[in-house]
Amino acid sequence: MEIYIPSYNRPDKISTHLLLGDLPYKIVLDNEEQKSYYLMNKTIPPENIIVGNVHGVVGVRSFIRSLAKDGEWFVMLDDIARKITWCPSIAETLPVKTDKSLKKEFAHICSPQELMGVFENMTKIADEKCIYLCGFSTTPNFFFCANHYTYYSNVKGVAEIVKKSHIDWDENCYTMEEYDFMAAHLLYFGKVLVNNFVHFHKEHYQTGGIGTYQERLPLKIKHSKYIMEKYPGLFYQPDKKTAVKEGELMIKLHTAKGIERWRSDMAKRNLSPIL
Repeated sequence: MEIYIPSYNRPDKISTHLLLGDLPYKIVLDNEEQKSYYLMNKTIPPENIIVGNVHGVVGVRSFIRSLAKDGEWFVMLDDIARKITWCPSIAETLPVKTDKSLKKEFAHICSPQELMGVFENMTKIADEKCIYLCGFSTTPNFFFCANHYTYYSNVKGVAEIVKKSHIDWDENCYTMEEYDFMAAHLLYFGKVLVNNFVHFHKEHYQTGGIGTYQERLPLKIKHSKYIMEKYPGLFYQPDKKTAVKEGELMIKLHTAKGIERWRSDMAKRNLSPIL
């Protein structure tokens, strides 16, 4: 299974590759000028850098998709993850709300070999359930991670396992593209797979990439509106003390029944070709 790390303008900040040990990976850049800067980072073997000659984050993601064969799994990781923690339990659920001692079980550092084992196990489960997109816990707080796997949760771009299908990233919402990508998978396949026992830690909205939070905010608001209109009824915009509501999205349907009702409604409104 190929591991790709799309990156832009972060030759000194990129860190995810340092967590992968001997696992094979490729850092994917959009142009040759960027490559000249990344070659100065001596922690990156030159042969691990590839250039897509494309434009922007969505262009790089689409280029990575083009490298896979139809039906083939690949991994895409954010470039500035600083550590990966996990709970090694094979339990389906854990009593996290009543047993505070479980906190330490979610704090284990996930080794490269363990991480590849997680990837392989998740794709096996996904294949059995006709799922084409997998993700991981969006919070480091174990209190919200009682269920090992969920099927109607947010899949964030910090770490995704993708089985190549006809679905591509939408260039019209490149600051929120992972939400659109997840919504398309829910629409076409009915579910995604999220492993809540694994969390990729990163500092959000760092310089480089597509900018800091304030730099991204106008486009986040625009792109959130676009996705809400493209997939009506799937998302809501949560109130957060640390963010502007209009630039945030959260999935609001968390059951098979709710998702199937939404898919049916999308078909009735001629917004879905699947039913």
